[in-house]
Amino acid sequence: MDEKASTVKGEVVVEKIKRSLLVWRVPPSTTGKVILTLRIYI
Repeated sequence: MDEKASTVKGEVVVEKIKRSLLVWRVPPSTTGKVILTLRIYI
């Protein structure tokens, strides 16, 4: 995550997103490329 380019300023929010992404695993049945898009509307 590029924290310098991030428009999300809440450190708590950024840390929660980081933790969630670190523990997320691609389902075993997935083949090919996985693209994850995160959109936050404030």
